[in-house]
Amino acid sequence: MGISCRVSNSLSGYAEPVESSTANQGLSQALAQIEEAVRWCTRNRPSAPDAIPKDVAEMVAVLSTQPGVGAPARRGRVKGARRVNLTRVRYDIYYRVSGNF
Repeated sequence: MGISCRVSNSLSGYAEPVESSTANQGLSQALAQIEEAVRWCTRNRPSAPDAIPKDVAEMVAVLSTQPGVGAPARRGRVKGARRVNLTRVRYDIYYRVSGNF
């Protein structure tokens, strides 16, 4: 089982899912999106600069053991995509599980 994911800011609306030919490309794009969100948070939320990496890490840990926890992404264009919301930081993680869960 593998998980590919992407992150989008809930305030900016739905973000296009990452489509890649390999899981590594999708992971690289997701990590770049997380890094961009962390830079924004560091500049604009100085009282909680570690909020995004902390919340993302916690959710990835949950997803690694309970991949079905997210809701099906209704507006997604990638078949089987799921979404979890990081309420505190108002970001969504879109992901797709490969294999059975």
